[in-house]
Amino acid sequence: PRISPIALLCAAQGIARMNAMAKKIPVDAPWTAAHAARWDAMSVRSWLSAARVPTRLGRDLIEATVRACFAADLSEVSFLNWLFLVRSAGGIEALMSIAGGYQDSQFQGGVQQVPDAMAAELGDAVVRSCPVDAVTQHADRVILAGSRATVTARQVVLALPRGLVAGIRFDPALPADHALLVHQVPAGTELKMVAVYDDPFWRADGVCGATVATDDAVEVTLDTTQPGHPEGVIAGYAAGPRARALARLPEGERRAAFVTMLVARLGPQAKAPLEVLEQNWAEEPWTRGCSMGHFATGVLTQYGHLLREPVGRVHWAGTETASTSYGAMDGAVRSGERVCEEILAAPR
Repeated sequence: PRISPIALLCAAQGIARMNAMAKKIPVDAPWTAAHAARWDAMSVRSWLSAARVPTRLGRDLIEATVRACFAADLSEVSFLNWLFLVRSAGGIEALMSIAGGYQDSQFQGGVQQVPDAMAAELGDAVVRSCPVDAVTQHADRVILAGSRATVTARQVVLALPRGLVAGIRFDPALPADHALLVHQVPAGTELKMVAVYDDPFWRADGVCGATVATDDAVEVTLDTTQPGHPEGVIAGYAAGPRARALARLPEGERRAAFVTMLVARLGPQAKAPLEVLEQNWAEEPWTRGCSMGHFATGVLTQYGHLLREPVGRVHWAGTETASTSYGAMDGAVRSGERVCEEILAAPR
C-alpha cells in the first residue's frame, strides 16, 4: 500500500534524530558513550514513543526496520544496542537500503561457497562435522576436544554465536562475568519464506519486489531472482514474535498465509507459485537464530567490554565482536582480521 507523505516525513525525522544520536557512539566501545547508561537502560520500544514520532504509521516503519535488523521485538533490544548498530553501519539508510546498502548483493549458488572454497585450500587441516565439546587451557597450550578429533594449539579462536559457547566445557572455567555474558547475547527469531514462480512477472508490472507491509506477519519481501535463471523468486522475512507465531501454524496453513500476503502485494499472478520453501533459523542447532546476537537493556554497559577480551589463550571473533559492520558478514570478516593481529601480538 502507498504510504502517506506525513507518515514518511515523521519516519524521516525520527531516523534523522537517531542517526545524529548514533554519531555520538564510540564505534569501538559503545558502552563508553556519554549517555550510554541512559540509553542502555531503555529499550528501543521505550524510546520510540508518540512524542518522538507522532504518527502511528511513521513509528510502524521504524519498528519494521529495527525488527528486521535484529529479528527481535523492540522491547527485547537496548536502545544503546540499536544506536551502536546504526553507528557501525554508517546510518539507518545503509541498513534499510538495497542498492549500496546492507541488502545490496547475494551469492549466486549460496554463501556456503566461501567456507567451502577456504576448506578446499586448507585440505586436511579442516575437520568437519566435529563440534568442539571441551577447551582445556594449560600454561603453554590449549587443547580442543570433539567427538572425532583432539587438537593442541598455542592459541584458539572461538568464532561462533556467543550463546553457543554455553555448550562447551572450559577447564579452567570461564571467569564469572564471561560465563554470564554467554547467556546475555541471544540471536533473534527469523522465518524466511521463498516463493518460486515461472518468471519474475512483477517486473513487467513495474514492481520491484521489495515491499513492506507493517501489519503482516511477513513484513518484508525482496526480489531474490538469480541472474541468468528464468524463474522468479521472492523471499519474505518474518521476525521476532511474528515469526514465532507464524512458525506455530501447520506447514500448509503457514505457506498459504505467505502466498496470500504476496497476492495482496504483487497481484493475482502470485497465487500459484511453483514451490514455497522456508527456513526457520531459530531451529538451526549451530545458530539458534539470526541475524546477529543482540543485547537487552543493561547488558552492553555491564558486559560489553568483555566481547573481545581474551580469556588466557582463548580469543573471540564473530560479527558480534565487530566494531564496523556489526551484524553483517563484513563485520565477521573484520573480526577475523582483528583477532589475527591479536594472536600475532600475544605472548607465545
